[in-house]
Amino acid sequence: MSLKKLTDSIHKKAEQTKWSQLLVSGDMTCKQYGQYLYNLLYIYSVLETKADRLGIFKDHPKLRDIQRIWPLTLDRGWFPYENEYEPTTHEYVEYLESCTREQILAHMYVRHFGDMYGGQIIAKKAPRPDEDSSWEYRDQESLPDLDEECWTEYFNFENKSELISIMRSLLTNEMADEAIHGFKYAINLFNDLENRFDL
Repeated sequence: MSLKKLTDSIHKKAEQTKWSQLLVSGDMTCKQYGQYLYNLLYIYSVLETKADRLGIFKDHPKLRDIQRIWPLTLDRGWFPYENEYEPTTHEYVEYLESCTREQILAHMYVRHFGDMYGGQIIAKKAPRPDEDSSWEYRDQESLPDLDEECWTEYFNFENKSELISIMRSLLTNEMADEAIHGFKYAINLFNDLENRFDL
């Protein structure tokens, strides 16, 4: 049985949350999306820094293209957010700091594979930045052309098929329990965001 099948049940549970449904509905507000990106940037910063410290990117240099810290930073700048992380975000990053190489790969499977697959749907439904929003770029003289959808860099991967192939070569079915743990953190973060916005 594949890792995908072993985690299919919890993956479906994540997709059925109110927040996940809102992400693909086209009805998410700029403020909601900004808060989501704000939390994700912290999570990915810790996850990818830990992966780097464990030698994952050194051993597989082409896998560096999978990193999302910079794209998330760019996207977050378009949207308003509160400088306050959700409780689950704090718990998750603390947990990631204690993970082994195999555990980190399992969390990269949950996060980065989701970005490369389901992320394409979210990118099409992500809210368009509001010119009245308090995003970080608003005072710049030369803004990127919004028609180019430059606020969804998070979901743009170069050499996606190669990245998927490299990641698959590093995954084992023994990582299923840890991947399920990663999905539970994702669900808990969704729940926190639902509570923040009274959904």
